[in-house]
Amino acid sequence: MTRRGRLAAVVVLIGACGTDPQPTGNTGCLEPPASELSAESRLVLALDPNPTPAGQEATLSLSLTEAEITRRIAEGLPADVVGGAGAAWQCWDGSRWVDTHQIVRGFAGEPRTLAVAPGQTTTIPAIGLRLPNSYQILIPDVPPGLYRIEDTMTGISGFVIVEVR
Repeated sequence: MTRRGRLAAVVVLIGACGTDPQPTGNTGCLEPPASELSAESRLVLALDPNPTPAGQEATLSLSLTEAEITRRIAEGLPADVVGGAGAAWQCWDGSRWVDTHQIVRGFAGEPRTLAVAPGQTTTIPAIGLRLPNSYQILIPDVPPGLYRIEDTMTGISGFVIVEVR
């Protein structure tokens, strides 16, 4: 590439980066838009404490929303909602939430956090943890910023926004 071509590429790159939202958290993580921060969840997820420090344990609690309970009753679905030991730790990449870690609840020992690597598959057993429940989790060692924990129980997905200090 010629010197002029390299300079043009740098100018285009700088120009393209100048309009992006401000970075938050992991490299490649951006500040989520207000619509994502105020979106409704079908599961009630709560993290205590939140905000939370990175690399520390916290309590993740899950239950159904009142609307979801009403819907299940109206549709004649079973009241029991169960799920696995894992949940997804996510960051906003500018257009969608992406998994960066898998959170493993401390239901039978110490909670763990596993980094998600491109092309790697991590399987965490769906062991039948019933709702409502509360378990210790380990917050990933990530930079300060806004993240999301997403979980799915009996086909119902929900999330909580997490502020890491």
